[in-house]
Order: sequence, then structure tokens, then C-alpha cells
Amino acid sequence: MLLSALCILTVALGVAVFLAIQIVNHSALRAFGAGIDLVAGKSHLEVIGPGTNDLDEIHFPAIAAAPGVKEATPLCEGYLTIALPGRESTEYLHVVGIDPFTNSEFQTWRLSINRDDETFDPESWLREPNTVYVSEALASNWQVAPGDSIQAQVDGRTVALTIGFLYREADSAEDNAPERVASMDIGWFQELFESAGKLNSIQILLEDPGKVEEMKDQLAEALGASVRVRRPAQRSAQVETMLKGFSLNLTALSMVSILVGIFLIYNASSAGVVRRRRELGILRSIGATRSQVMTMVVGEATLLGILGVMLGIVGARFLAAALLGGVSQVISLQYVLLSIDRTYLSPLHLGQAIVFGLAASLAGAWFPAREAARVEPKHVMHAGHLAPRPSTRTVPFFFSGLFAIGLSAALAYVSLSTGPAWLSFASCFFLLAGFSLMTPLCSAWLSNVFSAAATKGNATLLRLAADSFKLSLHRYAPTVAALMAAVGMMLGVSIMISSFRNTVVEWVGQAIVADIYISPAANEIIGMKAYLPEEVRTFAEGISEVTLTETYREQEFTGPDGQLYRLAVIDGGRQGNITFADGDPTEQRDLWLSPGHVFITQVLAEKLNLQRGETISLPTPAGSLEFKIAAVVIDYSDNEGQAVLSRENFQRHWDDTRFHSLAVYLDESANVSAIVETIRAEFSDNGEFLIYSNRKIRERIYEIFDQTFAVTYVLRTVAIFVAVLGIIFTMTTLIAERVREIAAFRAIGATRRQTRGLLLREGLLVGLLASAIGVFCGIGLSFILTWV
Repeated sequence: MLLSALCILTVALGVAVFLAIQIVNHSALRAFGAGIDLVAGKSHLEVIGPGTNDLDEIHFPAIAAAPGVKEATPLCEGYLTIALPGRESTEYLHVVGIDPFTNSEFQTWRLSINRDDETFDPESWLREPNTVYVSEALASNWQVAPGDSIQAQVDGRTVALTIGFLYREADSAEDNAPERVASMDIGWFQELFESAGKLNSIQILLEDPGKVEEMKDQLAEALGASVRVRRPAQRSAQVETMLKGFSLNLTALSMVSILVGIFLIYNASSAGVVRRRRELGILRSIGATRSQVMTMVVGEATLLGILGVMLGIVGARFLAAALLGGVSQVISLQYVLLSIDRTYLSPLHLGQAIVFGLAASLAGAWFPAREAARVEPKHVMHAGHLAPRPSTRTVPFFFSGLFAIGLSAALAYVSLSTGPAWLSFASCFFLLAGFSLMTPLCSAWLSNVFSAAATKGNATLLRLAADSFKLSLHRYAPTVAALMAAVGMMLGVSIMISSFRNTVVEWVGQAIVADIYISPAANEIIGMKAYLPEEVRTFAEGISEVTLTETYREQEFTGPDGQLYRLAVIDGGRQGNITFADGDPTEQRDLWLSPGHVFITQVLAEKLNLQRGETISLPTPAGSLEFKIAAVVIDYSDNEGQAVLSRENFQRHWDDTRFHSLAVYLDESANVSAIVETIRAEFSDNGEFLIYSNRKIRERIYEIFDQTFAVTYVLRTVAIFVAVLGIIFTMTTLIAERVREIAAFRAIGATRRQTRGLLLREGLLVGLLASAIGVFCGIGLSFILTWV
């Protein structure tokens, strides 16, 4: 009964981990898609500017009057942060500015004071500034009601927002409503965010939805090169592309628990076969065929698998809820601002989890079932036939393992040189499989080493344990392989993370060179979206100890491949914190400052297959312009690809002097702490700005790095737990299989303590052998994970 329960638990763990990761990945995409649906409504097309919130509103009349356009409405989007009374954490709010007179055809939501009163007074929408309309779910979560006031941070300014009406999505889509999206009048939005005359997009409904591509081309030609026309769904596709690698990594890690679980199911089934060997022999003696016995064992494993899958599906919901916060933070930090308010279970992922769970059960039970089918009645009647015998198939397995490792190396080389990237996961799989196949011979050889050493050291129990281990290799080898895989994965991922962290530490030493960094506090939560007032720079430059200030801003742009990338803008200034991939730094720096030149990061260079000296097209308010690549630079704050313009080059084409953060350089005699407090007293009494010293911002970078990889510790812990259960199963099986041997050992004078010591030493050998082989496997995995 205990073995069956543990077998069910094994399947449940594997299924729960895999399905929980799929739920989190799917929920992230659904949450982002729901935000787009609420903003873009039922639009067929949208018109956007070259960057974020920089579409000139003078385009709206021409778009609304264009042939084939049924309806058009302007939209503004921005982010602000909210400090709620009684809560330690700061919340963000995605604010959408809409025109109520043109937006009605686009709405997927409706305004209401409460469930019983769904009237809406347009005058109230226009009458009061800073009035926002939030979802019923958010109002409930934040414990606010219409008429309440909340404090918000906008570009370093503290403003009071009033809760107006509440909204909910149409009943047919109620489950998709995102909590963190609020709406307000577009005019008041432009005043709040100081963006007069600027829009984020213009949403379009067509008279004939079947002519989307035709209308897209017509509008693009009519409006000129300064704007872009696209489907709203394209935003979801771009974010999905960005998250693809992150999701694939989590999925690969979750599959390890299922892979290790196969070994565990094998051990559990083997234990059941050994315990019931006499029963199976009797069945064979009364006429049961081999196929019937095999079907019975596989059927039992399938039944346990079904129960495990059902339990795993239930557990996946709880595990997904536990992982949700961490994954949401990583995605917000590295990819796109996102709050996953609820989880979604896709039928596809549910089906995959069921298939993988049952397949693991069948794969693990297959060899024990074959063993059960081969039980001969005469062997059951003569217990001597049940004694363990050394395995004779270790050498073929060993060479098969060498072949698998060679195949792993070949796949890694192909993935690294030509792609595709998913071959690296196949390389990891064959590496694990190769070391697993080599485990029996390696275990036999190492047990001989221990036996010889114990003989010389007169350690009788250790010698007996090593000999028993070798005789029972057919039971121990799968357990050693399972524990080896878990140890190898844990070591490989740990080496990878450590290597990345050491590289980031080295880069931080070169990149973070200013003495003080200042940014709106909201950017800690919403990313580079809040701007820093110019007065902060003016004040800092007025401090006598300040020798230089540099500004930084960033915005999105669409690359030549149609994907979203970042455009960073920094002052000419000192530029000593830029790390070049190759070439002469001074020459490249001077070239970058000249008109028409840009830096690109290594990530962008690899994605677009660009090199120093080539050109890249960047969208500007005057249309797409070609910029010559002055250098390829290394930047570990960039995850998706980034182009870097000097502020002088940016100002030549963009009429926008705003910036997101400020770096302050001091002379050697300056008291950093005192200057930080001076700036904070002048501008940030209420925490409007983050003011970091050099040391503090380095610590914050390391915190973000560690947070990014925190989810891997959960998955690695599960894999180790499953492998340890395998040792329990193996020892249980061997005790049942060696009852006569243990009884004879006791009969010749062995005490209970010595008997227990013998079995503990065998278990110790399992751990030592798995760890020894796992170290080599982990080193190989670390090469693949780090470089490929």
C-alpha cells in the first residue's frame, strides 16, 4: 500500500510541476493579451508612432475620414504607481486615456456604479480632472469605492486620483478582465502625463474586416513613413516571441522531474514485482500466460498513473499559485510589465500533462512487467533462484552511453553554430541519457574500487556492502542513474548561474561607475516609463562637488524583422562605462558621437545578424532612417536587443528632451551620503525618487539577478526529492529480495546494528556513486547551458 501511494505521489509530483509551469506561462500570455483586448477593444487595425506615446494627434481626422474606415478612436496609455494606506508594497496602474464619444464601438467593458445601476453620465467623465475608472475586481482588491481618493506617482510628481465609476468586461469575456487597467478621459490623461497633442495609438474599425491587409497598406501609404499601421494582435505575438525562450527554459526544467520520475516508477514497480513474485509464480503455474502477467503489471501501473495524474492536476493549481508571483516579477523585470491576476488552464496543456504522466508510468513499469512475465513457477519454489545475480549487460550499455554523449556534443555544436536553439535541449537530454546508460559499468567499477579498499583497510561491512551492491546492480543502477541526473542537473544549473553572476559582477564593475543614480521611484516597478524632472539635473549640477551628470532614457522601436527592441539614449559625457565587444574604444566612441551613428548590443547584433560598419534602420518621427553601426557593445541589462544613440543624435530627429534617470559623478573629496541626503531633502521627502549610491545600486542589481533565477531552486528541489524517494524504493525492493541472505547473515552472528549498518553502507554507496558520476554529468550540462 505504501509503495502504491509513493508511486502515485511520484507521478503527481512530475505532472504538478510540468502543468504548473505551463499554467504560469499560459497565464502570463493571457494576462498580456487581456490587457490588449481591453485597450484595443474590437479594433481591426491600429496606427502607432515610431516610439511610445509619440503619435501626433493631427493624424486622427485623416484616419477617421479615410475610405473604408467605419470608426476610429484615439488612445493614450501610461503607467503610474499607487501607494495604498496600510500596504507595504507599491502597486502599479496601467492608465488608458479614451475619448467617450468615439470609443463606444470599441469597448469590451461597460461602466457602472454598481450591479444594480448601470447608468453613465458623460458629463462626469469630462468634468473632473484626475478621475480614473477602475475594474470592480481592482476596487475590491484595493478596498476603494467610487468617490475615494488615492495617491499616485507620475513622473516623480505626487497627484491625487479620484475613483470614478467602476467597470467590468462584457459578461461573455468576464474571466479575461485584467485588474490593473484603469481608464480616464483622454484630455485629462494628456494633462496628467504632460503629453499634450500626443497619442499612443489610433484604433480603427473597418467597414469590411476581410480587407485588413489591403487597408493596412493603403493607410500606411497615405499617412507616410512617420507612422506604422499594424494589427493589435501583433503586440501579443511580439511579446509571445520575447517570452518564448523563457517559457521553453522553464518547461525543460519541469520535464526533468518527469524524467527522474520514470526511474522512481521503475523502482516502485520492481519492488511490487519482487514482493509478489510467489503470487506471480502461482498464477503462471495455473495457466496464466506471460502476456497476461505483463498486462496485469502494466495495467496496475496505468491505474496508479491515472490516480497520480488526477492528484497532480489538483496540485498543479496550488503550485502554479505559488510560482505565479516570482515568475510575474521576472517577466516584468526582464521582458514586459505584467501582473498575472488569475491562472488559466489550457486544454492543450492539460492533455500534455495527462499524456506525459501516463507515458512516464508505462515507461517506468515496462521493464519490471517484463521481469514479472518471465517468472517461472519452479524458481518460486526454490528460493535460491531468487538470489541476486550480477548484471552481464553493463558493457553494451556503456558504449551506448558513449554514443549518446557523442550525439549530445554534435547537437550542441550544431545548435551553437547554426541553430535552431531547441537542439540544445536535445543535447541536454542525450547527455543525461548517455551518463545514465554508462552508470551500470561505472557503478560496477567503482564498487570494485571500494571493495578492494575495504579489504585493505579491514572494513568488513564496507566490503560486504560493496559486493552486495555489485550483485544487486540491476536494482541499484536505475536508482544511481536517477540520483545522478538530479545531482547533474542541480550542479549544471548552479555552475551556469554562478558563471552568469560572476560575468555580471565583472560587467557591473565596468558599467556602474557614477557615484549617484537618480530615477523616479515608479520605474522600480513599471520599468523605464516615468520621466525625471529637469529640475533634478539642474539642482544636481549646482552642487559644487558634482563634476558631471549624464542622462538616460529608453523607448521601444520595431526592428527590420518586425520585432520590438529598445532604443536607449545617453549623454555624450564621459562614456567610460561602455564595454566594447572589439575594436578601439576611443575611435568607436568618437565615431558614435558623429551624426548618423549608433551602438548596438551583442544581443541585437546576433538577432539581426549585424556587424560593426553595417547599417540599421530606426523609425523616427520623420520616417525610417539608416544609422551606421559604430560599435557592438556588451550590456547585461539588455535582454532583448538594444540600439544606443547619443543624446545629440537623438535630438536631431526627435523633439523630446525628457529622460528617465540621471547619473551623477562627484570629485574625490565629496561625501556621497551627504549629497544623497541633500538631493533627497530637496526632491524626495515622500519617496518620489530613488536615489542610489554606487554601492546600493550594485546591490540592487545583484538582487534582481538572484530573483531572476529563484524559480529554478524550486524545480531542482523537486528533482532531488524524487530521486531520494528512489533510494527508498530500491532499498525496500532489495530487502524483500534478500530476505534469505539477511536471515543467514543474522544466523551466523550478525547483530541488528551490523545488519542495519550493512544496508546503510549500501545506501551510502548509492549516494557516493551518483554524486561522483553526477559531477561529470553536471559539468557537461553546465557547458551546454552556459554556452549553447
